[in-house]
Amino acid sequence: MIKLFSATWCEPCKVLKRLIKANKLEDKTEVIDIDSPKGSEEARKLGVRGIPMLYDTETGGKIIGNINLAQLKEFYN
Repeated sequence: MIKLFSATWCEPCKVLKRLIKANKLEDKTEVIDIDSPKGSEEARKLGVRGIPMLYDTETGGKIIGNINLAQLKEFYN
């Protein structure tokens, strides 16, 4: 499972969500979108320091910031 920490006002977050949908990456693994301000306790526990941030619950891997398609595909593999 992948947790996507984002915010409704965050433009890079919106771009990342479109990349995920356009490339059907949510078909590979479940993606849970967490609004960082509302999910602040979970964000704090996982050390979220910037958004967007993807967190892989199986490996503990993180990727933060402006994420391009190549980085996104590498993270999913």
